[in-house]
Amino acid sequence: MILSNRINRQQGGVSIEFAVTILPFFVLLLGLIEISRFMMVSSMVDVALSSAARGLVVDNSREDLTAKLQLTLSEQELPLLNGSDITVQGHYFTSLDALKNDDFVASFDGQDFAEFTLFYPYKSLFVAGFSDSFARLSNFKRTTLVTVERSANYAN
Repeated sequence: MILSNRINRQQGGVSIEFAVTILPFFVLLLGLIEISRFMMVSSMVDVALSSAARGLVVDNSREDLTAKLQLTLSEQELPLLNGSDITVQGHYFTSLDALKNDDFVASFDGQDFAEFTLFYPYKSLFVAGFSDSFARLSNFKRTTLVTVERSANYAN
């Protein structure tokens, strides 16, 4: 009789310990998943920008590169990314001195250098509105500098 009372009291203690430790465990697990997803989306934004910029250089086109980059990014099939949410801003420079002095123009007219800035809004998966409270976590901003090479068949 005394032994069965001790066992019943122990089972109650185990239940309470489980209840106390399961919540922090799940919070930690969801936090690790969110951090992993954040890092993956960050890497995917970098890859999307670099591959789209490479495509621009390889094509050697004289059309508006910012609009073409925006179209390329929106057409890519990227997991966890919505290409239509990506916005691109382009600045074009005629020389390295203009780049150094930040003397840019917003439209492409055969300039040698282009600087593209990509913006992507990040939304957290588990806690709605969490990333909105941290400006650095709610928007990815990536900038790349592209040298527009001129080949023999490039028309000036």
